[in-house]
This record gives sequence, C-alpha cells and structure tokens, in this order.
Amino acid sequence: MRFRGKVFPVFLFVLLLGVLLITSGGVAAAEPAGGDFLKVINEARAEAGLAPLGENETLNSVAGLFAADMAKNNYLGYRSPTYGSIFTYLKNTGFSYRYAGVAIMCGPSAAAVAHALVRKNSSILSGYYDQAGVGIAPLRTSYIVVALYTGGSIQTVTGPPPAPPQPHPASPAPVAPSPAPAPTAPAPTQDSLQLTADEQAMFEMVNGERLKAGLKPLSLDPALAKLARLKAEDMVRLNYFSHISPTYGSPFEMMRAAGISYRTAGENLAGASSVERAFSALMNSSGHRANILNPAFTKIGIGVAEGSPYGKIFVQLFTG
Repeated sequence: MRFRGKVFPVFLFVLLLGVLLITSGGVAAAEPAGGDFLKVINEARAEAGLAPLGENETLNSVAGLFAADMAKNNYLGYRSPTYGSIFTYLKNTGFSYRYAGVAIMCGPSAAAVAHALVRKNSSILSGYYDQAGVGIAPLRTSYIVVALYTGGSIQTVTGPPPAPPQPHPASPAPVAPSPAPAPTAPAPTQDSLQLTADEQAMFEMVNGERLKAGLKPLSLDPALAKLARLKAEDMVRLNYFSHISPTYGSPFEMMRAAGISYRTAGENLAGASSVERAFSALMNSSGHRANILNPAFTKIGIGVAEGSPYGKIFVQLFTG
C-alpha cells in the first residue's frame, strides 16, 4: 500500500490481509540482521535502475516496535491493538513524508522475506521511496519482518518513540492467543472432500486466471482444503482476521502439524459478502495475485465460512 501525505482507509467492501510466503529449508539459529533485508532490496533496486534505500533509525525503531508487538499479541497487520495505525504512530514521532509503504511478512529470515517481496514486484521497488527501516521479531519457528519505507520530505528526529496510547474505551479488545497453544490440525487424509458452492467457484476462478496467464492449473488437495476450512471457521468463531491463529498458529505450523510437506507455501485471506467480490479484490492486490499466479505452486485448498462481520471469510492455502 502507498500513502500520500496521510493514511487513508483502504478497506471498504472487502478486507484482505497481506500475503505470507515461506520456503522450507531450516530456521535461522539467531535473529537475522535487518541489513540483510536492505541488501537484497537494494540489489534489486540497482538492477531496476533505482537509487538504493537509505537505512533510517527512526523507521528502524518504529518497525521494530510493531514487529515485537505482533509477535507478542499474535497478529499480522499494520494496525496494532497497542499502538494503533503504524503510519499514525510514525507521524506522531515527528517523522514527515510524502509517501510511505509497509511490508509485513513471516519467514525464516529477513533476507528470505526480501527475496519474496522482490519476486512479487513489490511497491518497495519504486522510485517514490528513498528511506527504509526494518523490524524483526522471532515467532515460534520463524520471524516476523516489518519493513517501513518512505519518500519525499524526510525529517529524522532524535529520542525514543512516544509512549503507547491508552486503549480507547470504544475500541474492540484484541483476540487473546491461547497460552502456548499446540496446533491441533487433524492428520490429512486422501479421501474426497465435498466443496461448497463458494469453494468450488473460487477454485474455478483461480484456475481460470492461471490458464489465462499460461500457467498449469492447481490441483485441489483435500488435506489443504480441510485446513483452509478449519482456518476460516476458526476466524469466524473467534472473531479475528489474521494469518496467525490463536488455535493453530501460523498457516505453516498448521500444515506441519497436519503432516503436510512442501518446499514453498502461501496463504491468502479475504473477507467479503460474495465470492465474486473476494476474488476480484484478491486479483487487484499485487501480493495476493502473485500467490494465485505463482508458477511454483501446484496445489491449493480453499475454505469459506459464513458469519463474519465482513459476510464471509475466504482462505486460500497454496503449496508447491
């Protein structure tokens, strides 16, 4: 997302959540350095003929604060139950900008997340931006990485970020994660799964777009479909919207607990009144579209649950 001057509301009829992407191959023994992230990004910017992003300590501080808050409170998103909007918080530090963007992902290292963003043709590869900051926080077997990037009139202030505001009495309480939950996803089976009409329609729409792009269609994996439906129902039942479930953990932990192996995997989430609105919003979001059209993915599971404030919750799980 790119914001000019100030933050504008982006969720109207459809709610989407940023895409997670992870590649298997081991977890870093120590917390990776943010410099690894900028190194990968700036190498990609150089190849695109763009100036490198300078590392900014204020952006580092705010990104680190929000990454730690996400790990502590079990969520992924640019709005924190503790600090509010990341862009409003940044503005309150005295930091000014004309353009600002944020990337929030979960992966085995900051460098892995940076490579994923480059593959998605992220807005971080834009001439609008000239400064960046990275925050990293451990989350179970992976890391949450928050990248803040800005451009325009930059003013760096000294001193610590402002103290967190007190929660507004009218603000909904965040969903509290269960203490040290053990993922309880059932073991996958290869028996058939009867899709709902919405799930079938979403499956056909995904493969329709892949065929248009000259890609092989995804095969429906019953085990992934069961997990996607469980995740959608969990989001409705516990009234949250996040890649991190208080019941199952991250989608990748959920897959591993169910015995599903993969080299690369991803998750798309949407909340909308209809499958048509949800799919249109996913395809109009570069990150979500990149998952749908990722040639590395070969399987998909789709789950839909009704009863959300957004109408229906749609979960897409991909593996390859």
